[in-house]
Amino acid sequence: MNKKYFFIDSALISLLAASGISGFLLWAIIPRRTTTRRFMKDFHMWSGVGLTSLASYHLILHWEWYARMTNKIITGGSFKEQIMEK
Repeated sequence: MNKKYFFIDSALISLLAASGISGFLLWAIIPRRTTTRRFMKDFHMWSGVGLTSLASYHLILHWEWYARMTNKIITGGSFKEQIMEK
């Protein structure tokens, strides 16, 4: 199971970097009305779609943990207890 999480997290980081870098290039460097800009806009959009999809999948995989931690925070309890019961 840890390998699965490693690959998902690695893909999330890669997609985040791709989306961030392409967004910066679109904003600051690539001139308007060029073929490169059209390609980069598509790349930026699809890396964002992939990032959103994979982040949603990541949330589903860890849903029990999110629910448990939210319950602990709402009902009270020390921060140390919340971390140690992981």
